[in-house]
Amino acid sequence: KSYFTSSLIDLRKALAIGVSEKNKNNIFFCLGKIYYYLGPPYYNLSIKYLKKAIESNNQNIDLFYIIGLVYSYNGEYDEAIKYFSIASKIKESDYLLLTIAICFYKKNDYENSINFINKVIKITSDPKIKESSYSILGEIYFNEKKYTDSLQAFNKVIEINENNVEAYFYRGEIYYLYYNDK
Repeated sequence: KSYFTSSLIDLRKALAIGVSEKNKNNIFFCLGKIYYYLGPPYYNLSIKYLKKAIESNNQNIDLFYIIGLVYSYNGEYDEAIKYFSIASKIKESDYLLLTIAICFYKKNDYENSINFINKVIKITSDPKIKESSYSILGEIYFNEKKYTDSLQAFNKVIEINENNVEAYFYRGEIYYLYYNDK
């Protein structure tokens, strides 16, 4: 934290003294990133500086990803999706698409979430990402009372990770609610 504080002071001094436009967008990005790492009390400052970096034509994929994270942590999922989508256009990844799916899930837009999850499942080779994808898919189907689909998704989770207690919990709930099996 002391290094972050020292960096903030030095970067803000550099802005006060004056730097070239080329360096300004990188300084804004660094300030925004530092405020992000300092946590929730600093998220509004993070957004402020990350937006200034964008206005200065910084096209760093991390910039769009971090501003998406900050908006997501603030519960502003539409803004988060907007910036994650920009990052995804720069370089698509299974993790980034899963992050978008999670934002749609959190705002109860299950249709879009399912579309992104299915895309992630098709392209990923990472078992953890696949496990998370099926888990979210199972929760969506459970919330929609599509218990057969939910059960299939949670069975996939258990195939990937037999120690996933959440998947067993949901399976138990499905057996109890849908099959009336205590």
